Amino acid sequence: MRPAFLYWMAASLLIGIVGAALLPNGNGQSRSDRIMALALAGLTVALLCVGVVSHTVIRHAVQVTPPVCALILMRRRPGLGKSAAIPILTFWLGLMILIWLFLLDVVRLIAGHFTTTEIALTLVIVIMCGLGLLSAARGGRSAGLASRIAISTVFACLQAGALVLSMQPWALVK
Repeated sequence: MRPAFLYWMAASLLIGIVGAALLPNGNGQSRSDRIMALALAGLTVALLCVGVVSHTVIRHAVQVTPPVCALILMRRRPGLGKSAAIPILTFWLGLMILIWLFLLDVVRLIAGHFTTTEIALTLVIVIMCGLGLLSAARGGRSAGLASRIAISTVFACLQAGALVLSMQPWALVK
């Protein structure tokens, strides 16, 4: 992987950690929690669809592990679930921006061939990420600052690790 790509992804994850740390304390809104869960579920489904279309189901199954774990955490501890989801959403939003910059021939930090369906799915992913990030901004939960930073850092590392793991040769089996 190119260093500039790694810097971009690290910045996307760091933005997610800072965003989670900045969540307001207080009572959260159950509607906001449902929107965040919907965003995580939509992100997961869209990424799995990319795997089906591109014949890389194993790679994408590995990549959706952190969003699925965040979704489970959302159901059990919504305050921590939001903190877990934010770096995941910023990560995928950052990656979709890189794909579009590549498609528009602005920046070439990534390479590849993208079908029309895959391009359409990038839009779905961006919408899900935006929906989740907006819902996080609208309703905070009563998790402490240290907890928010810790859980968002763990999930940022999980998402980065899942991407690296999914790039291994065994994950490319079709």
